[in-house]
Amino acid sequence: MADGEPATAAAMTFLERCTKALERARASLMPGCREMTRRSSDALEREPGLFDRIGARIHLAMCSACRRYRTQLNLLHRTARRWRPENGSPKRLSPEAKERLKAALKKHVDEGDCDHDHG
Repeated sequence: MADGEPATAAAMTFLERCTKALERARASLMPGCREMTRRSSDALEREPGLFDRIGARIHLAMCSACRRYRTQLNLLHRTARRWRPENGSPKRLSPEAKERLKAALKKHVDEGDCDHDHG
């Protein structure tokens, strides 16, 4: 081996590590919609990293569908937290409330108040 070959190999290893790190950063800063939905769900359970937060802001600034999804997800999360009491056991609907809900849904379906098929 020539004197410069070990240094060249070390430099290539360093460049490969840098390239991989840049690819990870790019993926964090420029997520697609599918990745954003996963990250939005994950963010409810743990604090995202710096690159993930920056990437989310960039993506959400450009994508109205993901903004809407995140808003709906946050609303669902807040509602679910309010629905579960502090002791951890879920609240139950009374039989009367269940019947009122069934009747309201049946009326909705029978009157055709929505634009999708109910089978």
